[in-house]
Amino acid sequence: METDANESGIAMAEETRDITVTLPSNQVESIEAEVGKKGCTLDEFVSDAIERALREERWQETFRYGEAMAKKHGITREDVPRLIEEYRAEKKAATQQ
Repeated sequence: METDANESGIAMAEETRDITVTLPSNQVESIEAEVGKKGCTLDEFVSDAIERALREERWQETFRYGEAMAKKHGITREDVPRLIEEYRAEKKAATQQ
């Protein structure tokens, strides 16, 4: 187990697992150079990179869902600003009643 700090700075134990990854030599050299510049461990660097990739994939899934719903309902990109404005006006009117 590794010890990590949560957002409050409180140390928390996090379960870890070892994995083996095979990468091209030039990619390993680039990673090692970045690790040296950042002053972090290889584990920290790779873990952060994977977390960013997973976060990006979740964002892309959300974006694809939004595009599919827009297509299903016949909404174009040009419609979006108007629809947002209409929604905000409706919400504002509802809170004023």
